[in-house]
Amino acid sequence: MFSDFAVWYLFFAGTAAGSFVIAAALDYFGNSFANMRFVSLASRVGFCGAPVLLGIAALMLFLDLGNPAAIVFTFLNPVRSLVSVGAWLIALALAVFSMVAALLLLRVRCRCFRLLEFTGSIIAVGIMCYTGVLLASMNSVDFWNTPLLVVLFVISALSCGCGFLSAVAFCIQGSTRGFSCLRWVGVALCAIEAVS
Repeated sequence: MFSDFAVWYLFFAGTAAGSFVIAAALDYFGNSFANMRFVSLASRVGFCGAPVLLGIAALMLFLDLGNPAAIVFTFLNPVRSLVSVGAWLIALALAVFSMVAALLLLRVRCRCFRLLEFTGSIIAVGIMCYTGVLLASMNSVDFWNTPLLVVLFVISALSCGCGFLSAVAFCIQGSTRGFSCLRWVGVALCAIEAVS
């Protein structure tokens, strides 16, 4: 039904979106003054990793579409199909995620950083929901034809994002010390995912 490229596209897009949302939530609750100097390592990993993961997702989408005419058609007809909506969400998210990562990496102070986090999170939620909506719209598979599939993919994206943040943070500092909240969030998300 789907090519391998499409499966990887959906996985990387969901993980990128989940990483950004988890990073933004950690920053919102842990950095109440919205000072860019106090963005935690876990949030930095999520903010800087999200555009990389999303870039891989975009590459997988382009490889799946195959020819340049299909790619152009996808962007010129944004409401023609759910794949077009997804492509536009990826493009918008890639722009916002890259701005946030660039501001952090270049240490540029920006008063609208929190607004960019919020905007990126809204787009990321759209990406997380998109996968579930796409699959639930396929009437040929009865098991997928349920709104719970959207919930499942949102929770799955957040769970993958949490796992990505934990894994990269572990690689950077050699332990998960300071990331105990991610462990409990990850356990809670896995439990909700199992129930869904």
